[in-house]
Amino acid sequence: MIVDESHNFRNREGTRYKAIQKYIEDNESKVILLSATPYNKSFDDLAAQLRLFLTESADLGIRPERYIQDIGELQFTQQHQTNTRSIVAFEKSTHADDWRDLMRLYLVRRTRGFIIEHYADIDPVSGRPFLRMRDGRLTYFPVRLPKTVIFEPNDQFSRLYSVDVVQRINALTLPPLWSGPVRIRSGADHRHARGRNATGEPVHGGQTPDGLLPNQSVQASGEQRRVVYAVH
Repeated sequence: MIVDESHNFRNREGTRYKAIQKYIEDNESKVILLSATPYNKSFDDLAAQLRLFLTESADLGIRPERYIQDIGELQFTQQHQTNTRSIVAFEKSTHADDWRDLMRLYLVRRTRGFIIEHYADIDPVSGRPFLRMRDGRLTYFPVRLPKTVIFEPNDQFSRLYSVDVVQRINALTLPPLWSGPVRIRSGADHRHARGRNATGEPVHGGQTPDGLLPNQSVQASGEQRRVVYAVH
């Protein structure tokens, strides 16, 4: 079984998770998990993916040594009452070194640079790296070339940093959640992007003051800037 975007399987209580886990168990499937972001928030994300094919009783052959050293082997046994060489034992550890030791048994990491260096051929004409597919096709690695786009700010953009903007936003009727003043924040801070508060909840129906354009690139003080409306 090949599971693409396996980092989506972090919730062991989910219906999809349980269905795939049962299929793997019933069919004794060999499993390949594919992900560019193996974990997002905690090592529990890794444990959940490994548990798709690892049972709690499986002997991993290694232990979370740093965690065991911290609390002592006797304390570990008394507190957790589990095999020290199980996935359950590793779930108790927050030591990165313990998880590195575990993932060495299961993780094959291949970056774009590694593939180009070790597997790609170089086109003698263009100098671009490519892979030769089984059917003979040549697949070239994309070359990203950033380009600068210059434009003259108009009157509407020039008002974005003016006091007038702050005054108009302060004049808005905001939900009771907000008790303090509001101000403009520049920079791509997605948590505070226009129409959302710090927890991601909608604010003021996603509206902006008349005449203002959110998330526009503008030129100010000689540098290219990106403006995001934020409520603080």
